[in-house]
Amino acid sequence: MPFPLRTLEPLKLCRLEEAGGDGAERGGPALGDPAGAAEGGGGRRRGAVPLFGALEQVSSYALVSLLMQLSDLSRCAGDIFGGILSEADSLCHRNARLQRRLGALEALLARLDHRKVKIRE
Repeated sequence: MPFPLRTLEPLKLCRLEEAGGDGAERGGPALGDPAGAAEGGGGRRRGAVPLFGALEQVSSYALVSLLMQLSDLSRCAGDIFGGILSEADSLCHRNARLQRRLGALEALLARLDHRKVKIRE
């Protein structure tokens, strides 16, 4: 069974990071402090995940997360295609070397004449 070289898993687009994280750990967009969060009021627990303040924040966060996932996917695809290109290049070199050896063997066989070769008894 082959070992996987790369694993890609989809992320939930509109989920914020866990407590204390605002997306900056994974390179995500940082959200502003919602109104009332600086005072610690609003009935929220300390360390709870902040909520989005408006629908525009949700859509922009989802769009940025989607673009980040697509960039990761395109980077992995570039790595995969680069590996395929190097394998095809090495196969081309091996094929050319084999073709030269077969050409030399054909030239050697063309020079041989079965009538001139003496067979010992």
